[in-house]
Amino acid sequence: MADAESFQSAEPSTDPDSEGLHAIARAETLQQTVSLVGALVDECRIQFGDEGVEITAIDPANVAAVGLSVDRDAFEAYDADGEVLGVDLDRFGDVLSMADRDALVELDLDPETRRLHLHVDGLDYSLALVDPDSIRSAPARDDLAYDAPAAVVIDESGLARAVSAADMVADHLALAVESESETFHVDAEGDTDDVSLTQGADDLVSLSPGDARSLFSLDYLRDVTREIPAGTDVTLELGTEEPLVLSYAFADGAGSVEYFVSPRIARR
Repeated sequence: MADAESFQSAEPSTDPDSEGLHAIARAETLQQTVSLVGALVDECRIQFGDEGVEITAIDPANVAAVGLSVDRDAFEAYDADGEVLGVDLDRFGDVLSMADRDALVELDLDPETRRLHLHVDGLDYSLALVDPDSIRSAPARDDLAYDAPAAVVIDESGLARAVSAADMVADHLALAVESESETFHVDAEGDTDDVSLTQGADDLVSLSPGDARSLFSLDYLRDVTREIPAGTDVTLELGTEEPLVLSYAFADGAGSVEYFVSPRIARR
């Protein structure tokens, strides 16, 4: 896996010249996909594989990465053969924002012009794609994962409350789990004020206790938590001065997303 300071890029292993893509999905599913990845990057590679969509991307500062997948079952129609598209997420998101969440969006690739055609609610839009080779590649999700000693499952509102409270006093926060007391801790220390939150197993959806403590930038935690759908259970995997792995399901369980956030190394 990447070290605690930053994640390193890997060379792409996919073939951007393969042809054939036709897919239909609910606008909400595509809107969520774009917003979840767009929390960290402005453009990305989208791979339309046999089993569905896969995206991995890393932020420009090498601090955070995202891995996202959407099963082909989430699509009303899905015909793809490994096509890899380079997409400007802002432009893609702008088109999708014009659709009602329950509307069906049809995606068709013109293999000659390398333009993606979107059809929704009577609107036809031709989206110019980005050369996939020009987009910075990210490590595979398996390379980012590690055997974290502790895991916490917390509801979205509880996590948002902790991040918001810490944001009032500091620009970073510590996440910790204590195995002996079986408690989860959130601490933020500012120049003048401090915030702390302690929760036991009864306060959480679940807790797999192990000793863990790491410090994280609030800028990144705000980015990766602001798009979590209301009512979602979020899993936090933690180590000591190890990346945070934050994951949850979306699109009625047909989609999953993992964020990997490198810690700030505490001064001793």
